[in-house]
Amino acid sequence: TDRFVELAHTVSAHESADREKLLAANRAIVERLEFADGITHTELRLTSDGRVILMEIAARPAGDGIVQLYQLATGRHVVPELVNIGLGEPAHYPRLRRCARQVYLETGEGVLQDIKVSHPPCAEVEWLVGNRPWPAVRPGNAEDPPALRSVVGLKQPGTVIGPPDGVG
Repeated sequence: TDRFVELAHTVSAHESADREKLLAANRAIVERLEFADGITHTELRLTSDGRVILMEIAARPAGDGIVQLYQLATGRHVVPELVNIGLGEPAHYPRLRRCARQVYLETGEGVLQDIKVSHPPCAEVEWLVGNRPWPAVRPGNAEDPPALRSVVGLKQPGTVIGPPDGVG
């Protein structure tokens, strides 16, 4: 069985053939579904041979900190625009100004002891335990060099880490 585990999410302002291919696939899917008003969250996989594979589409905002990625890439929160959509009011999306990426670190199996960060300026890990919301992000300016903005622990110390779950 071919398994796939998400290891990163990217919101990119950079033009590329891959980006245009993914956006075109998303437009085609939304049009085929005759989706008129609202928000969709689409996950697409780009294979090594350039094929686009639909992983998920749902009438909901993105999860897994992707809303925060949008803020990092635009400098503005998207939540007010989501509220406008829900109220049937016009939504105004800010222009993407930079690339933002969320990366899941691959680990071996075992018991999570801690997460150590040696890359400044993020010296502290923010742990998501219970119903704690994703931490606020601190976007830089479009001219700023790439930087680590946040480190989030999705599992708390003491959690037994097993093999990765994947979509097959």
